Amino acid sequence: MTLSGCKGFGLIPKIKVVGQSTTEYGDAMFADNASEAKGYGIYLSTLGDSNFKENSNLAATNIIKAADDWKITNSLAKLNGSLPLIAQLTCGDCNFPNRIGGELKANITFEFEFE
Repeated sequence: MTLSGCKGFGLIPKIKVVGQSTTEYGDAMFADNASEAKGYGIYLSTLGDSNFKENSNLAATNIIKAADDWKITNSLAKLNGSLPLIAQLTCGDCNFPNRIGGELKANITFEFEFE
């Protein structure tokens, strides 16, 4: 994900991750109810960077938090750049007996917020 146009200071950034998710098939994963595929979803994570914490399952927590050492005196321009995300197609715990193939939809929105 590329962040740009960030400026100012005095705030703690976070990124809210919004999308339909399910735990019906094991660990939380993104999958829209309108999907034809059942038993599958998108597992989304980030390794973090110098500005944001690692998060191994964004469908479970729906938030990317600022790094522990982020200070409100930091310039928000420091955020401009890339934040690596990893998206994986998954079958959850893969023991769901009624998996159905087909079109998988997972709409995910990222909302930039401040504390």
